[in-house]
Amino acid sequence: MKTKPRIAFVADLTADVYVDSHTVKYGGAALNMAMWAKRVGVNSEIVSAVGNDAEGKGFLSYIRKQGLVTIGIQKKRGPTSSIEIFLKN
Repeated sequence: MKTKPRIAFVADLTADVYVDSHTVKYGGAALNMAMWAKRVGVNSEIVSAVGNDAEGKGFLSYIRKQGLVTIGIQKKRGPTSSIEIFLKN
């Protein structure tokens, strides 16, 4: 029986906060790479950290919904890494 390759992505998790629309999109190098690897059949995991704020809880929920494991993601006291985005017409 052939096993799938397995890879861990060690990088950032960053929430893109769209100020005008009050929406949050989850991203960062670790999440983006892990999701693409999963799409091509690789068992992928994330090694990173999120804060214990609303964005951190949202990140963990989103990652689980994508079918990725969260065991390698530490929960730290304080805010999750985020970037405020302002869109111009």
